[in-house]
Amino acid sequence: MMRTILGGFALLVLLMPAPAGAQRNEVRARVIQEAPLVLLPDARRVPLRVAAVGTTLVVIGDEGEWLHIQFQDPQYGLRTGYVQRRFVEIQGRQIAIDPSTRSAAPQAAPVAAPSMLASAGAPSPTSQQPEVVTPITAARSSLGRDGFWFSAGLGYGSWGCDNCSDRVTGGTGGLSAGVTMNDRVLVGGGTTGFYRRVDGATLTAGTYDFRIRFYPARTSGFFVNGGFGLGQITVNDAFHSDTEWGVGAMAGVGWDLRVGKNLSLSPFWNGSGISTKSLNANFGQFGLGVTIH
Repeated sequence: MMRTILGGFALLVLLMPAPAGAQRNEVRARVIQEAPLVLLPDARRVPLRVAAVGTTLVVIGDEGEWLHIQFQDPQYGLRTGYVQRRFVEIQGRQIAIDPSTRSAAPQAAPVAAPSMLASAGAPSPTSQQPEVVTPITAARSSLGRDGFWFSAGLGYGSWGCDNCSDRVTGGTGGLSAGVTMNDRVLVGGGTTGFYRRVDGATLTAGTYDFRIRFYPARTSGFFVNGGFGLGQITVNDAFHSDTEWGVGAMAGVGWDLRVGKNLSLSPFWNGSGISTKSLNANFGQFGLGVTIH
């Protein structure tokens, strides 16, 4: 009787389904060039972190060009995200991962122990210690630039023209706004303006241009910008007003100094040129702007 009971229990154990974690072999990826880690599989998104070469990531999903991964964030602990396959090399057996197991991935925690990372894949043999994922201590945060952006600035300017004997100074300003293409390229429209008043007469000039703003490094606030469009020069005095339109262009550099999550103070220098049917003129701007990202 006892033998029959024990035999039936053994058969029941053999027929029980294996735990979900045991059905999946752990796959890891080693970063071979600096790799942006993003929240969703979209290369245009601002990275959560940029993983340094040599960082080890736990792969929990395979979507062709993208890998769904876990990584150790030095600030927030264990997190999940995506990395493009071209930035990493797969370590161990490359076995297709059942997408249904992704929901079992642990939630982010303030501090994640190595054992938490090991639980994302199949359990290691009891004779082995869990492999520790290399913390992304060398990762660099990217400055958040996403969606709509707006910038406005005021400053000091210098004006000159073909028929001017000397350069003159005055006030300057500008506005620009647009959309973010990615974390390095912003496009939109903008204006630059110069103003001077002497003995009741005023001189105003400006450009109205299509604008491109480019950040050479995603982790730096330094930018260069340029624009091309219309130019306008107006002279007013007590007796008449004369306005001429022509071609306008601008180019400049600046630096975003982040003072809030989506707010920067942006010192800048711009140079603008205007060519009309009777006059070629230019003015420079040096000032401080406010940029909303």
